[in-house]
Amino acid sequence: MPQVRFKKNFASRHTSLVMKDQSHRERLVLLLLLALLNTRMSNWNGRRWRKRMPTRTKAEELRSRLSFAKRGENLDDGYGNIQENFIEQFAVQARVRPRLGGETVFAARLEGRNAVAITIRYSNQTKEITPDWRATDTRTGEIYNIRSAIADERKYFMEILGEKGVAV
Repeated sequence: MPQVRFKKNFASRHTSLVMKDQSHRERLVLLLLLALLNTRMSNWNGRRWRKRMPTRTKAEELRSRLSFAKRGENLDDGYGNIQENFIEQFAVQARVRPRLGGETVFAARLEGRNAVAITIRYSNQTKEITPDWRATDTRTGEIYNIRSAIADERKYFMEILGEKGVAV
């Protein structure tokens, strides 16, 4: 039986082991045990197990600038065509994360859709956002159709589900 000694380094929260005279199988078992121990000990703060906190959105993650516009009056061009008018309300910093994407067949043609999750700070302006608004990236010009807008429980941020590549 090999001599195994675990050595705990509390400063870096990693465990190393000292092995002497072990076979390949014993070394593999001990390394697997060590990997399991290191993953469990990463939540140990010295006196008790700490709970993992959910990751929060930080200000440095709000890298995009989006302008939000709501529907205005429909304009008639005199020839029976109606053009929808969008009136820009405000622009805020946002985090745009791609979600699911897909293609659908519509009228014998492929239509691409990309869903995105938009995170913005909650304010008096942003609480008025509804699904009939749209968001436009001021840097790239991409237009996102808003599907839903939900504030988090602490009212710090708003999560907006948008779609790119669909009619607004």
